[in-house]
Amino acid sequence: MPFMLVTLLTFALLVTLAGFFLSVKPQGRNQNVIYPSARSGRRSIEVATSGTTRSTRAIAQRSALSIPSFGGRVRGRQAGEPVPWTVVVIGLVSIFVLGLFTLNAVFPRNAVFSTVLFANGSQPTPPPDTTTQEHLSGISQSLVRISQLDPAQYNSPQDFNTWAYSACSTASMTEVINAYGHHYRIADVLKVEASLHEITPTLGLVEDVGIQRTAAQFGFKTSWGYKLSLDQIIATANYGTPIIVDFPPQKYAGGHLLVVLGGNSSVVFLADSSLYNRTSLTRAQFLKWWGGFSAILTPN
Repeated sequence: MPFMLVTLLTFALLVTLAGFFLSVKPQGRNQNVIYPSARSGRRSIEVATSGTTRSTRAIAQRSALSIPSFGGRVRGRQAGEPVPWTVVVIGLVSIFVLGLFTLNAVFPRNAVFSTVLFANGSQPTPPPDTTTQEHLSGISQSLVRISQLDPAQYNSPQDFNTWAYSACSTASMTEVINAYGHHYRIADVLKVEASLHEITPTLGLVEDVGIQRTAAQFGFKTSWGYKLSLDQIIATANYGTPIIVDFPPQKYAGGHLLVVLGGNSSVVFLADSSLYNRTSLTRAQFLKWWGGFSAILTPN
């Protein structure tokens, strides 16, 4: 930022000086002022003497301190006459301030003004909790995210085109089941889920119990419902048991299911199979989207 401001100031200086040098226009010492006069119905002209010109120039010099005279002095100055420093300073300050406003519009969060004009030496506020996904444990730590938009997870391009954007429940179950040592693809779990009529390309997961019924075919029992609080879900996931949760359509466009891996007082850690691939959300944002559903899969 300091380098940018110095560059801006240098640019302002160069532009101002170049403008003054390029605007120099040689003028004669004596300027003839032409006054029209009417006499006997005919038009004639009278040429003012050089004395009139000297008188006019003297008056302009006496009024040099007036603001309107600045422009006149600059425009009417003779060749070689020095430029008033007041004009130079005003030009530099104007360009510099204009540059600050321009940078302030380009950079977010009023970066220029907060750094240059109103800096108070304050340091960024540290995060309230240092816990990260690196501190996860057990199965939560072993879980590997799967993309539901990965064509390799499907048996054919046709299956991919049919199911890719509605297989979030399938991807979530596949992630959890594989975390316990299995090596399934979405296609394997999808085949069972579809055969149970618990998923459609349009609706995705048809009903909550569909997770329990599908997971049972792979040797897992499911504890699901709407009774657990977010604190309970985070505590369970931090202990090592990942939990499938829902973002229903009325709260999240299109609806979505994903896996909670853990969290802390400010953040919820996730495995998100969607295009967004969210690894975390603030608690406030999670609660805004969460519908209250949770499903815990454990081996029989």
